[in-house]
Amino acid sequence: NDIIDIFVIGDVNERLVRKAIEQNFVNIKTLKKPTDSHFIRPKKVRVVPKKVIEKQKINQSKLCLGFKIDKMTDFELRYVLNVYSYILGGGPDSKLFKTVREENSLCYYISSSAQPLNSILTINAGINKKDFTNTVNLIKKEVANMKKGKFSDDDIIKAKITYVNSLKELEDSPQSLISLYAGMEYLNSDNMDQRFV
Repeated sequence: NDIIDIFVIGDVNERLVRKAIEQNFVNIKTLKKPTDSHFIRPKKVRVVPKKVIEKQKINQSKLCLGFKIDKMTDFELRYVLNVYSYILGGGPDSKLFKTVREENSLCYYISSSAQPLNSILTINAGINKKDFTNTVNLIKKEVANMKKGKFSDDDIIKAKITYVNSLKELEDSPQSLISLYAGMEYLNSDNMDQRFV
């Protein structure tokens, strides 16, 4: 009774594949899925952060900060949020990596990642428990600096290059290609040519 999408990837004879699907899925009716936005918008955004502490018997502490993204268009969620995340914590050139890891040696690793569909940005770091407060304060400072526009055109260019390279990597595996086409089918995502414009 569920909606079924069949994706076929590879050097195949399209006519034979279509025939095999039609013969083996005779009772399936085709339909056009709704084109409403699938982005989840937060109903309300928490002003005071919620703090959750879980204890485990491990040497390294794991810090995870989650941010709800409010008042962004679908385009901004698809593209701007990713570029923002790359500048903030997308690699060795990022603000968080330079400040928290290199300059202050407060973490083993640190990164940010965007989840556009859920309107969420997360920052993850491996830290020593004793450095929790200093690390969180530095992260908040870098987020505030981003909000004030304290990043350069060069930061934007590097982030776009990283983003484009990550898109090109999608073509390296069948699973990534299926995810790409599923996004186009379910979420009205742009195809690869449109993303590079």
